[in-house]
Amino acid sequence: MASLKRVTLKNGRVVYRIVISLGYDSQRHKLVKNLTYSVNQSSSPRQQEKEALRYAIEVDEYLCA
Repeated sequence: MASLKRVTLKNGRVVYRIVISLGYDSQRHKLVKNLTYSVNQSSSPRQQEKEALRYAIEVDEYLCA
């Protein structure tokens, strides 16, 4: 499962931080993958969120397969 967080950098660029949960290891430590995805800056905020969500789903399916 992936979670998204919108982040505005100091230079004004918008990126999304994506955290993907990969389950637990044998010692019961949580395994996560952290990614930063740069979206199209000229898009609306809703379009940027959809773009980041599509990317997160794609990566989540790749990692969990």
